Amino acid sequence: MMPTELEDLGLQPALRALCRDFQDRLRIPVALKCVDLPMNLDSKLALALFRIIQEALNNVGKHARATRVH
Repeated sequence: MMPTELEDLGLQPALRALCRDFQDRLRIPVALKCVDLPMNLDSKLALALFRIIQEALNNVGKHARATRVH
């Protein structure tokens, strides 16, 4: 299933929204840096990257006892 932000706005804005939601929910500061991210990624690749980062954030929230995420 394709997240609305990803479909409507693209990968970078969707990742920013994902990180902002994570930060608001868990009160763990997140610094996202996107370098040389093509604007017109294939939708399957963009979804895969989004899901990988989503799962990484979930794992941080559940297991890492992190005080920040970069």
